[in-house]
Amino acid sequence: NIQSLKFSGKLYLPEKLYGREDELATLFDELSSVFDKKQSKNLTLISGISGIGKTGIVMELIQTMPPQNSIFLMAKSDQLMSNVPFNVLKEAFNRWIIWISSLEEERKEYWKQKVLRATFPDTRILFDILPELEKIVGSLPEVIELPTVLETTMQFQKVWINFLQVLSSEQLLLIFIDDLQWSDPASLELLQIMLSHPGTKNLMF
Repeated sequence: NIQSLKFSGKLYLPEKLYGREDELATLFDELSSVFDKKQSKNLTLISGISGIGKTGIVMELIQTMPPQNSIFLMAKSDQLMSNVPFNVLKEAFNRWIIWISSLEEERKEYWKQKVLRATFPDTRILFDILPELEKIVGSLPEVIELPTVLETTMQFQKVWINFLQVLSSEQLLLIFIDDLQWSDPASLELLQIMLSHPGTKNLMF
């Protein structure tokens, strides 16, 4: 149970990445604060010129995470794709779908029912970003179209947050976005909503 997880004896800093111990320790502390419930979510930005090992630090951090208590999703922003709405989040969350698809049928059904309970009857809205999700939850009826763009946007954001709450309900959800500066505006806006929404927890970006 992630709520009872204590770091003592659970996580250890690796010794493979030399010369970046201070940065790695800082990231470890940020991760620990979410695991230990000192924070419900966390945003950590890693800056620096290309090629200095920013991604390597994150990969080392991932090795400290107990796999039974965490889900790691990642995506790499592409400047050439920065005009494609939700491109970055689609790449990241498709990794969750791949993970679910690899589970035994009983576990896949368990997650299917959790997603449907949280998002139905508007689950199909998620297919616009994650068409592969249909393989998990099955074919669903069309969502009733709302009269205004604002109402449609609010509806989508509500369903997405409900979906996110399912993913992070039992495990820490760690999302790593490489080259965040090239992310599409739609992904960045939704990222901000995920971080600011009072109902989200067990998140680290």
